[in-house]
Order: sequence, then structure tokens, then C-alpha cells
Amino acid sequence: MPSVVENIIRVGEKMPGKRAGTTAYYEAENNVTVITDAATGRVVTVSSGRIKQ
Repeated sequence: MPSVVENIIRVGEKMPGKRAGTTAYYEAENNVTVITDAATGRVVTVSSGRIKQ
């Protein structure tokens, strides 16, 4: 079973992050946003709610 973060990256709504070189993923069911480094895929931050992009 994938973690919440892994699941959000896999099935969440994908959008450009507000900082260059980042990608944001939002998933409404858990109301969580995950920000990743677009080049490496590493998780930069995780926050509850939708982060304004």
C-alpha cells in the first residue's frame, strides 16, 4: 500500500509550482498538497490543504 504522499504524486492534480523548477500535486480526498523538485522528483514539502499556485 503506497503512502499518502506517494499516492498524491501518482493520482493527484498536477500543476506547476509557484517557484521555478517545482511541481505541485493536490489531492482533495486527503486535502493535501505535495511539492516536488521537477528535475529530481524529490519531495520538497507536504502541506495540508491546497497551496495557492
